[in-house]
Amino acid sequence: MAVSGGRDSALALGLMVEAGYRVRAACVDMGAGIPDAAGRVADRFGCRLLEVDGREDFRRDVAKPSAAMLAAGLTPNPCAMCNRGPKMGLLHRMLLPGEVLVTGHYAFAGPEGLRRGRDRTKDQSYFLAMVRRRVLDRCLMPLGGWTKQRVTREAERLGLPHQRRESMDLCFDPTAGLERPLWKVMDGSGAVLAGRLGPLLPTVGQRLRLPGMRRRLYCVSVDAAARTLVAGGREDLLAEGCVLREVNDLGMPESPTFRASIRIRYRKAPAPCLVHRRDGALEAVFDAPLGAVAPGQTAAVGMGNRVVAGGVIEGSLKGDDIGQ
Repeated sequence: MAVSGGRDSALALGLMVEAGYRVRAACVDMGAGIPDAAGRVADRFGCRLLEVDGREDFRRDVAKPSAAMLAAGLTPNPCAMCNRGPKMGLLHRMLLPGEVLVTGHYAFAGPEGLRRGRDRTKDQSYFLAMVRRRVLDRCLMPLGGWTKQRVTREAERLGLPHQRRESMDLCFDPTAGLERPLWKVMDGSGAVLAGRLGPLLPTVGQRLRLPGMRRRLYCVSVDAAARTLVAGGREDLLAEGCVLREVNDLGMPESPTFRASIRIRYRKAPAPCLVHRRDGALEAVFDAPLGAVAPGQTAAVGMGNRVVAGGVIEGSLKGDDIGQ
């Protein structure tokens, strides 16, 4: 049982013990130490807490690549990286024969695949889309059918110890120590709008506040090597599709083209699309244009309630880019 010290994993642990399972509780130290609440909830249910050193895994698989992506003008998804690596991948390697890995995620996982949680406002399947299928096959997520409100009420009724930080809150600053350079800002035609904007670490979709500009402008693209941004309005952020690399196959159809939905950010609803396989990558063509398709961000490809693939957005597709 992966215990974080939060309310969700505390209740999930209680549900497993109440159901009669023999449970080993484990908490991964990502660098901030083991929360006191993790030990207290394990004691509450009579479980020994395994303290797992995940600091090097976190540095290698989450912190270092997140910083490198930000420096390159990309938009990383540290939570998806963490689930794939130190949070679940590390604990999966510790499983004994006959064991499953239990987590407090609002989703469903197991041999039947990854599926969206019942509570659509808290569904975490998006953050699990990059976790390897062999890991998810040996997972159990007892809160998949619960709502956050029900979890809160039950945890309060039981008086479960927990820390206040939500499990989806970013637990570190990926920008710490990074240089924040000045940028030249141009519009789509190449006209210079600002010669020295910053210092900042820009990402696609970020609002840019330019001196003397009354119009709202946003970062449309980033050239980190040239320290140049292209700015535009919301309409310039719209894309007709995107290309996904580092594809994590969670049960995609074998056909070269298939209908699906795509979720390009956690707070965005899945949008219908047509998916094409392209030499190990996926090209998703949206039924209607989507805004702020940010390179580096995670995308989850779904069919109904199932998540059939995850990937990292390499770039957006506009106009003549489709099908190239």
